[in-house]
Amino acid sequence: MPKYKYRCTDCEAEVETYHSITDKLIDCPICRTTSSLIKIPGNIITSVKQTKAKTPGSVVKKSIEGFREDLAREKEKMKNEFFESNE
Repeated sequence: MPKYKYRCTDCEAEVETYHSITDKLIDCPICRTTSSLIKIPGNIITSVKQTKAKTPGSVVKKSIEGFREDLAREKEKMKNEFFESNE
């Protein structure tokens, strides 16, 4: 699933979440204000310069490492939320 970033117009918190392209997050999970989130556009790459140091394999490897880090953070966040809700 793609990762999306939102900003709350009320508390100005930034929220990152994973959801399908058809879903949309509108309520802020931080301040609980309804219909206050706006989607922050993702980084758009318009051109790619390939140098000898940046081979396609190294770019893919770096992306995979980034996704693994995101996944580890998301797992930790979910684990903490689970334990907090069961206390």
